Amino acid sequence: MRVKAVAKFSLCSSFQFGMETALWMIWIFASTLLATCGVIWVLKRRYRHGFFKRLGIPGPEPELLFGNWQQLRKDRINVMEDWIQKYGKTFGYFKGAVPFFIISDVEMIKQCVVKEAQTFYDRPEPSISIQPYIQTLLFLK
Repeated sequence: MRVKAVAKFSLCSSFQFGMETALWMIWIFASTLLATCGVIWVLKRRYRHGFFKRLGIPGPEPELLFGNWQQLRKDRINVMEDWIQKYGKTFGYFKGAVPFFIISDVEMIKQCVVKEAQTFYDRPEPSISIQPYIQTLLFLK
């Protein structure tokens, strides 16, 4: 009687692992994915926060998560006055990842609001709402 030798070939025969190993592999994959996403987010945020520096516009250094929002929460008017004295009549700051450009020179404001009005449209809401001032041409949308 002849016996036929049957060879079983399996790719997974040498990679036998249990449930613990599978969970560890999932944990390592998820951790690596999360860390990679975190690093990419930090790099993108740092790049966005470098917007004004790349343009040569001065301004306060933003924090990673909130930009300059933490500084502005204290006392906006005094903080803005300090920044105007420190950085000049035009500077930039961030609320989170959103850049804001401040102009405190009257002639430049007139240029932006009147002469170049078609370029500078859809202005943000004023942060300080004082009745006679918020109804002027400057705050129209």
